[in-house]
Amino acid sequence: MANTFHKILADYTLNGEQITVQVISDNHPDMVLATKLWYEVYIQELEYPFYKGVCHEAETLDCKRDGSFIFMLLCNGKCIATLRATYSDFTSLEFKYREYSDKERLFEITRLVTSKDYRQGRYTKLIIYHAETYLKHHFEYEGIVMNAIEKLVGYYQRIGFKKISNDAIQHPILGKKICLMYSSYKDFENVVNTIGVSLKISA
Repeated sequence: MANTFHKILADYTLNGEQITVQVISDNHPDMVLATKLWYEVYIQELEYPFYKGVCHEAETLDCKRDGSFIFMLLCNGKCIATLRATYSDFTSLEFKYREYSDKERLFEITRLVTSKDYRQGRYTKLIIYHAETYLKHHFEYEGIVMNAIEKLVGYYQRIGFKKISNDAIQHPILGKKICLMYSSYKDFENVVNTIGVSLKISA
């Protein structure tokens, strides 16, 4: 097994709670904290029909270990938000984005999840900000891709993403219509800089 990786990116006090931002390799023991959040949101709240990776006894929803980076917000030892970033130079992406884009070096974002109790604050913006800031300082890439269910397309457009196909496709697991989306490195950086200003963070 490859060496595990763990790095603390920042610490904050928000609404009287201590928040730690960290990034880990997907084979790190702290992954169990992320998989518990995914179970809470995807299985218990949204009732998505995941079958692989689900352990109801442990209340976890795992994912394929493929060298992805997992960004996490921890509050009092509990994971309250995640963002999974997969680099196309390391592994294959979930969908064939290159059928719609000629860009070669891409990061794919998945599992951008925030606990229900923390969605009204700045937590989702915080994890997006730290993920982009970390990636741009450690990798050379041209853009970021993701897939979004149709009702969330407007949200991702507000943070710099554009649909790269006019046709929605059916997600093979969820059975829902999704849109493939893309943001250039520069567009995403500009959005994240704006987020940093709104959060009063300087990169």
